[in-house]
Amino acid sequence: MLSVSATRPLTFKISPPSPAFSLRTHMESPPRTHFTPTSHSPQTNPDIKDTSDGFTITLQEWQGWGAVSPLPAKVVEIVKDLKLLEKSTEVQMSFSGHRGKLEGDFGMQENKKHRATYQALGDSEKKLQFFSARQIACRLLGSRGYLCQKCWLPLEEDCMCSKLKPSSLWRGIRFWLYMHPKDFLRQNNTGKLLWQVLGVESATLCLYGIAEDEEIMWNACKIAGKDKVWCLYPNKNVATKSVQDAVCQEISADPECNTTMTNEYKPLNFILIDGTWSNSAAMFNRLKEKTKSVWGVEDLPCISLSAGVSTMHKLRPQPSWDRTCTAAAAIGLLSELQVLPQFNSYGLDKQNEALENAVDVLLEALTARRLRMGRSITRRLRHSSNICYCVSLLAMMQACEAPACDLDLVLSCCGYDESLAVIWSSHVGFLSLYLQLKNADDALDVHGGSGRTLLQMKKACNISFENLDYSVLTDKCKGPQYPAKPCCDAFKEFACPFSDAINDLESDCASTMFSFINLYGKYPPGLFANECREDKNGLDCQNVEQSKKSGGVQIAATQSSLLMLTAGLIVLLLQLF
Repeated sequence: MLSVSATRPLTFKISPPSPAFSLRTHMESPPRTHFTPTSHSPQTNPDIKDTSDGFTITLQEWQGWGAVSPLPAKVVEIVKDLKLLEKSTEVQMSFSGHRGKLEGDFGMQENKKHRATYQALGDSEKKLQFFSARQIACRLLGSRGYLCQKCWLPLEEDCMCSKLKPSSLWRGIRFWLYMHPKDFLRQNNTGKLLWQVLGVESATLCLYGIAEDEEIMWNACKIAGKDKVWCLYPNKNVATKSVQDAVCQEISADPECNTTMTNEYKPLNFILIDGTWSNSAAMFNRLKEKTKSVWGVEDLPCISLSAGVSTMHKLRPQPSWDRTCTAAAAIGLLSELQVLPQFNSYGLDKQNEALENAVDVLLEALTARRLRMGRSITRRLRHSSNICYCVSLLAMMQACEAPACDLDLVLSCCGYDESLAVIWSSHVGFLSLYLQLKNADDALDVHGGSGRTLLQMKKACNISFENLDYSVLTDKCKGPQYPAKPCCDAFKEFACPFSDAINDLESDCASTMFSFINLYGKYPPGLFANECREDKNGLDCQNVEQSKKSGGVQIAATQSSLLMLTAGLIVLLLQLF
C-alpha cells in the first residue's frame, strides 16, 4: 500500500524579495577575463555604445539594464576613480565570478583604496551611498558585453528574452522593486522578470542606497499618499494585514476606486524588497525611516500573502518555506487581488500567467546552464567558514552567559538556515555549544525555529532522483485538468519502486522526490497528496511491477509494499512550526 495524505497549504508572509540552488548565491563562475575598455564580446548589447575611453557609462546604457532614473552621479564618480586608478597603477582592471568582483593586483589595490575612502566618510548616509554606488559600478563594468541587458543572463549562450511574453498590467497597480546593490545584475534574480513582462511603468527598479532611484520612488509614493503604499515583508516582528483587509479597506474609503478608472486616479503602490534575507532587514529599516520623514509615522503598512511554494524553490531554497522569491511574491499578490470583486475585471490573471511563465523560463535557463557546465542542479553550499565563525560567537555567548533568546539571532548572523542543518550539526564543536546554550525542552519545542531543525535532522537520500526519467509521470499526468486516475497510476508506477527509501523517516528521500517531480512536471503543489488516496492505508503498490526501470535504474523487487508518502510531507510541514 502507498499512503498519501493531504497537507496543509504552505503559507508565507512575503516581501519580495528571495530548488536546490541557494537564494542569492552565485549561479556560476564564468571564466576569468580581463576587462578591456576597447573591446567587447563578439555579440554585444545594442544599447551599449563604445566610447573613447571605454569607461564612460551613458544614460542609454544605464537605463538599458532596467533603470528609469538618471545616471547616478556617485556611480559615474566611482567609474572615473577606477579609470584613474588603473592609469596611475598601470595595472589592468579585471573581473571574476559574477563579473562584479575585481580581482588580481588591481583588485587588491582598489580594495585598500575604497576601504580607506569608506572609513573617511563620517556620515552613515554617505557610507551607504558610496557602498551601493561602488557595487553597481563594478557590476556595470564587469558585465558589459557579457550579460544581456534585459534578462541579465550570458548574452551569447543563455539569453531568454525571446521566450518571454510581455503583458501590460492594469495601471491601477504599480510594483517597486527595491533591490539591494548586490542583487543588481545577478543572474538568478527574479525581480527583473517583473519589468521584463509588465514594463518599467508598472514594475520600476529602485536600487537601495542610490539617491536618484529612491527619490523617484518616494516622490511617487508621496503623490499617491500613505494609504496607497504597502510593503511585502515576511517578518514575524512586523504587523501585517491580509491583501483583502489592507486593500479593500482603502477601496471602501475611496469612492473613486469603485468607479471606472480615471486619468487622475492614484495607483496602489506595492514595494517588494529584493535582496538576501540577511540584507532585507536593513532595507526595511530604511523604508521605515523614510516613511517617518515623509509622513511623520514609522509604521509602513505591510501585507502578508497566502500561497503555495514558488517554482524557484526548486532552484534556490529559502531560509524557510514561508519565504519565497520576488517574482513569486508578485504572482501571489496578483492572485489574491484577482479574486476580489473590485479587481476581477482587470484581467490580472493574464499578467499572473505571464509572470509564472517567465519564472519557468528563467528556471529552465539556469538549470540548462548548470547542466551544460557539468554542475549539479542540487547545489552544495559552501559553509565551513560560516560554521567556524558561528562556533566563535557561540563560545563568546557561553563565556558571557548570554540569554538563550539571543541564540536564533546569532545563528542568523552566522548565515545558518534550515537547509544546512544536517551539515552544520555534524560539526562537533558547533553542536556541543548549541546544545549547551539551548536546553532540551526549548530545542524540542514545536515552535522552536533553529533548535527543532537541528534535533530532527534527516540524512541525505541515497537515490539520485535528479537523474531519473520523469516521462513516466509527465507523459500520462498532464494539465490543466490533471485527471486523478491517470495521474495516480503514473505516480504509483514511478514512486512505488522507491518505497523503502521514501518510507525511511530518517532520510530526506520523500521531500527530494517531490521536489524533482514538481521541477520536471511543473505540477501544482499538493496535487498527488490531494488526489491519490485509495483507502485509509493509502495507495496499493502490490500490483506495481517492482522490477520496472525508472530512469534507467533497475530497482530490485525487495521494496516494501507500503509507501508512506506522508513522511516526506510531514517533514516539510514540521519546518512551518
